[in-house]
Amino acid sequence: MARTNSVDIWDFLTDVSTKTLEQNGSFSFYSVAFFYLHFFLLAL
Repeated sequence: MARTNSVDIWDFLTDVSTKTLEQNGSFSFYSVAFFYLHFFLLAL
């Protein structure tokens, strides 16, 4: 994805993290970790 979509990615991951947190708290950690990994790769 292009860097200009970083805000959309944030909104998407926030939504996913919220839903997974409601289902199983442990999975929200992986969602956030995935976001930071993806954001780091975009920053390269």
